[in-house]
Amino acid sequence: METAYIKYFLSVARCLSFSQAAEENNISQSALSKAIMRLERELGCKLIDRRSHPVSLTQAGTYFFERMSSLEPVYNEAMDHLRSIASEGTLRIRYYPNSYKYRTAFASYAECNADLKLQWEGAVDYNDAASAALSGKYDFVICNMPLQLPDGLRMTEICADELYLLATDTYAFADRDSVSLRELNGLNFIESPYSRSIMMKLTELFEFVPGKVFPPEGENVRREELIYMIALGKGVGIYTGRDLRSFSADGRNQLRIIPIKEVPSLPVVLLERESAAEPPARARLRTWILENFESYLSERLDLEEFNTHGRNKRKKETPDDDFPN
Repeated sequence: METAYIKYFLSVARCLSFSQAAEENNISQSALSKAIMRLERELGCKLIDRRSHPVSLTQAGTYFFERMSSLEPVYNEAMDHLRSIASEGTLRIRYYPNSYKYRTAFASYAECNADLKLQWEGAVDYNDAASAALSGKYDFVICNMPLQLPDGLRMTEICADELYLLATDTYAFADRDSVSLRELNGLNFIESPYSRSIMMKLTELFEFVPGKVFPPEGENVRREELIYMIALGKGVGIYTGRDLRSFSADGRNQLRIIPIKEVPSLPVVLLERESAAEPPARARLRTWILENFESYLSERLDLEEFNTHGRNKRKKETPDDDFPN
């Protein structure tokens, strides 16, 4: 007998609705109905009267529901314990953004530490990082520093990083030392999924209302293509320095980076629960992250070098007045 069939039956019995139970269990209504019919065939009796609206339990269904409901907590506790035993010694890491550089770092660590069980995964929504660290599902979360740090988390800086506005030199603020978010109200923004999530957090915390944001949420466009669009003057973007550091293209001579006045610094940090246990393997991994992880990332962006490169390149491309055009 499939335990999933019993789980589906309990869901229907509680809400007396096949559609609602199907939604709760993330399956189609027809699949759930077929599973319960199989359970009824195995038991040799009807559990649900489908003729009434809403559906109701038969006498056998009521008895089965009462007995299975009393056993459900025991079953769930046993399964949780077994999963805990199976995953004992496994270290779990989540990182933001979902970068191949991060994957390379942890694959390298796992290869050199074959005695450890290591699982890692990437994500793109910057605003989920703190809650992921608090959930207890992960030993460590790596991300740019949360703009709001909830209680119960310990944060350690891994390496410096900055937050920049990326724009062409045609904007009035392009040659300024910094730009305020208020000055960006109404401008169109071109963002990667990760930079978009940072930008949306800025809209929550500061008086900042962007115009249109491209691409639409959920649509996947290559980061290089997004930055080319900014170089063409289609909009501006808010990106971390290390994200921009790996970008190199001819269009860069038209681009400037300007620090964000409200949030000039956004270092890469390690998040972990303050109450988390500290076995030796976990302590060893933390030490490795703090001492070695930066070497796998793009180098820190040099603001002056980036902007000077553009000015020098434009100067070379400007015809000399001593020569005919």
